[in-house]
Amino acid sequence: MGGRVRKTVPYPTNTDSNQADVRVGNEHFTYNVAKDITFLYTTKPISHKEGVRYSFNCEVGQEVTIVGTHSVTSGQHARIVGVNVPLRLGDAAINENVIVDVALKPGDSGSAVFDHNGRLLGMIILAGRIVTRRGPLSVSVALPASTIAKALRTVDPKAASDIFSEIPQDETSHVASTWIDMATSDFEPLDSSEARVAEVSEVILPTIENLGVFSSNASDPIEKLRAKADTASKLMNNLLATECLISKRRQCYQVSVFEGDKQYREISKRGTPGPTTTNPFRRNGKPRSLWSRSSWADDIASIGEMPWNFEGAVGSGYVFSGRGRVEDDRCWFTESPASIPIFQPYQPEWEGSVDCLEVLFTNSDFQVLSLYTEFYPPAHCLTERMNIVIEYQWVRLEGVDEPVLLPIKENLSARIRGQKQPLSATVLWSDYRKFRVDHKIRF
Repeated sequence: MGGRVRKTVPYPTNTDSNQADVRVGNEHFTYNVAKDITFLYTTKPISHKEGVRYSFNCEVGQEVTIVGTHSVTSGQHARIVGVNVPLRLGDAAINENVIVDVALKPGDSGSAVFDHNGRLLGMIILAGRIVTRRGPLSVSVALPASTIAKALRTVDPKAASDIFSEIPQDETSHVASTWIDMATSDFEPLDSSEARVAEVSEVILPTIENLGVFSSNASDPIEKLRAKADTASKLMNNLLATECLISKRRQCYQVSVFEGDKQYREISKRGTPGPTTTNPFRRNGKPRSLWSRSSWADDIASIGEMPWNFEGAVGSGYVFSGRGRVEDDRCWFTESPASIPIFQPYQPEWEGSVDCLEVLFTNSDFQVLSLYTEFYPPAHCLTERMNIVIEYQWVRLEGVDEPVLLPIKENLSARIRGQKQPLSATVLWSDYRKFRVDHKIRF
């Protein structure tokens, strides 16, 4: 800093209870990972660091640029995969965070995370791997800009008010149902056995009571939700994408949605598409494995048609809930027992309307982010309960001026009568592009 540092003010204190023990070589140190911030006061402005814009809003799926001492990571190589995910490092909790799908190198702590408009979203504090049930995930964890602003407000209220406007208030904390334990490569080599995601093998429907929902005075929230859903559904047409099911094995299809007609072409191991089919869920007349039967536009359009309860705000968005009965035709369920080896061969296929419960999350503009649905099939079905969560993201398509809201991931799980472990599967959508048809008139 060229001797320009006048003083340093650390945010953590010796009396903090939220502390983690970290080993460096043969020594152990204790610090508060959730308050890993120190403010530097300088005698003169530092070039390129003064007056940086910031944003307190970020979303899962958002592309970011990370600027550090050793590297710059941006575009398709850096994406937010989690916001305010309950994390633990030792005995310490990190409830406010931004998780990026890039593991930076030791020494890159303090790197800045920017959005595509050059606004500061957060500061990197950890890098490492989380071992999930589907394999290790390399990530970096940042403290959000809002956390930094609140920290400065604590140690220097005047400086905070000069730099930041409308600093968020601390929200009432709640106990998370699932914690992710994480080790960090900034301090010691990471043993994959040290970091584990809690063994949750099925989708869990969020309960409103545990979400930390607070009241909101938003005007006409349900009408705004319906209007946004209707507009989004009209853009989810005439598209091509790659749709992959990940269960016991990976099955990928090229899927097209043109004028409401959905068709599939199975992709071979060589990457070439095969014959067209309207139903990839059956082979030789028999049902195949658990698979999403979602139709993009219909799912979003139905959100605009179904009755919802506005629950309030959570984080920077809103929460809605809805309950369906058999007579409502809100939730349609299909059971194909022959597709699952544990089923008895005499069990017939069944489909129909069932009772269900749904929880919907939107951003501050009432655009859909994710939808949880819990199905309750009738007693004669072998499936006792089935849960689905669909995550949506804004996708830019070539030749389209505005981003299009599209599904990017769907997790499914089913509780089966007489089975201890639930069935589970994941569906991923990628490589979206506009479906184009050339019309030629010949005489």
